[in-house]
Amino acid sequence: AMLDFSSLSISQPSSSAQASEEPRVKKLLVQHVETVHHSGAVEDVLHSLLHSDLSTKEIKSKTKERNERMKQDKKQDQLRSAARQRHENLGRNARFAQIWKSRKGDNNEVDETLREMCHLYDAVQVDSDGEKHPAEPQMTSVEEGAILCNFLPLLREHLPSAAEEIESDIVSLAQSEDSDVYDIYTVKEVDDTNMEEGASAASYPL
Repeated sequence: AMLDFSSLSISQPSSSAQASEEPRVKKLLVQHVETVHHSGAVEDVLHSLLHSDLSTKEIKSKTKERNERMKQDKKQDQLRSAARQRHENLGRNARFAQIWKSRKGDNNEVDETLREMCHLYDAVQVDSDGEKHPAEPQMTSVEEGAILCNFLPLLREHLPSAAEEIESDIVSLAQSEDSDVYDIYTVKEVDDTNMEEGASAASYPL
């Protein structure tokens, strides 16, 4: 609705000594809110509108704070997740480096030179089914023998025959164990047509 202030009479309370002034704006676009039947209800309408506006602003403010808090919490969760992932990666890399170092061992210049010249492989002989050796009677293992040695004095005192049998097993086990041996072979791709007769395998480089 468009109101023409030039055609309206604006009165002030009698307690006010200020003279009424002509409004600067002659016309103003307004919106109808509510119609009341007495002047006392105007204040109630204005208070309700003000409270409604304050409530709306408060709701918007709380909603904004909640959204900002959720964003901060989400950011903190992302930072914690990234830190945890980084810590797990560091731990995994450290374990891998330790395992690799333990497997690789300490290498000196001689080992590096040897690896530049050749590659070493471990070959294990596997007997076929027809070549399996007959099963030998089970004997006392080294660990068991070491444990039983601690009780030999007591066994000699109370069970002499058992002590003699255990001592015999330990001696037989120590004599039957052979240390590992390593056969070294070298392989070289050679053309049989160009290979001279009587060529020695010792001439092959490692």
